[in-house]
Amino acid sequence: MSKSTYAGAGLLALMVIGLLVAPVWISDSPYIMHLAITAFFYAILAASWSLLAGYAGQFSFAHMAFMAIGAYTAALYGTYIRIASVPTDLCRELPFFGKWLIILNPIGVKQDGGLNCLDIAKQTMPAGTTIVQPSIWWGLLFGILAGGLFGLLIGALVLRLRSTYLALFTIGFSEIIRSILSAEIDVTQGQAGLEMVPLFPSGVTFFGRYFGPADKVPPYYVMLFLFLIIMAILGWLVASRVG
Repeated sequence: MSKSTYAGAGLLALMVIGLLVAPVWISDSPYIMHLAITAFFYAILAASWSLLAGYAGQFSFAHMAFMAIGAYTAALYGTYIRIASVPTDLCRELPFFGKWLIILNPIGVKQDGGLNCLDIAKQTMPAGTTIVQPSIWWGLLFGILAGGLFGLLIGALVLRLRSTYLALFTIGFSEIIRSILSAEIDVTQGQAGLEMVPLFPSGVTFFGRYFGPADKVPPYYVMLFLFLIIMAILGWLVASRVG
């Protein structure tokens, strides 16, 4: 290995160490932590786009649409899905491993004085009935699968097009997704968006310290981990025979 390679590896290691210890100084500011988490998110998005445009020479505008599909899949899952030990007989529901998967009314569609179907059903449910919100980690997994599936389908259709036509097609696809998400106000709340369930609703103990559901430190490390993993995968792809 050349000196420049060693220098680059050393600089990369210092950057990773700096990101790992950064919360020691910035965790007192939720705003700065939020900016850091958001920065990891957009860094992942930009790096994946760079692989397609910078290395493959394909200019696509669909990345934000795939991101939106994944994010809204996770948010819709956290907002509208519940698991109950008995059927409600009011909501849309499916049997689910001995329990019932409840699909709530969209936020903009209410019943009887603004209550949703589950609120009404609770009034007559037998004592001891359990109603839980499934882990948001399943929602994140479904979001990844949904975004990846759309990416696979759109890619199979259009990646053989020349750059100009690919750009036009992906702009159109992104606008369709944006229009649907903005127009379906009853379901998505339009431009206001949906509030995500915390990654750790009951809090989590991290490095011997307890962090509450709203604390930014655990999500910071989750996003940092995802960022490093994805950058490593992209780096491997570029250096491999496939890349």
